[in-house]
Amino acid sequence: MRPTPRLMLVLGSRPARLPLAELAARAVAGGVDAVQLRDRSSRSPRETRALAEAIRARIADRAALIINDDPALAAALGCGL
Repeated sequence: MRPTPRLMLVLGSRPARLPLAELAARAVAGGVDAVQLRDRSSRSPRETRALAEAIRARIADRAALIINDDPALAAALGCGL
């Protein structure tokens, strides 16, 4: 079991200067130990899954990935909810 996160990045659906997976990777490199995906945009479920998979690939096991509002996706990726 992971320890309680000390510093969390919350990714929303607003545009960012970097792709969200790159932003997550840079944040984890800077000390973030949990990344929360709060995607309330108009992305399709397929697009949301692709984004979550890209984030998971970039942060690997260096930080927890937490996915809001999609228990099936969280379970499929072995993430928190």
